[in-house]
Amino acid sequence: MPCWFPMQVHIFAPMCGRFDNLIARDAYRGLFKAHRLPKSNFPLRYNVAPTDQIPIVRIDPRDGEREVVMAR
Repeated sequence: MPCWFPMQVHIFAPMCGRFDNLIARDAYRGLFKAHRLPKSNFPLRYNVAPTDQIPIVRIDPRDGEREVVMAR
């Protein structure tokens, strides 16, 4: 059967996965209702690589409280 439309081939290259983190340290408590923050200060970042440590919000399995921890 003839093809009336040209076949399109899409090749997707992996992206580098960089992003930014512009949330101030003290804002995590109000935005995410996180009760615990790391003792270290994490500055605003405009070019975070996939291998950089960033703050994440998680539920502490020991007591069920929200906390901010540094992770990759």
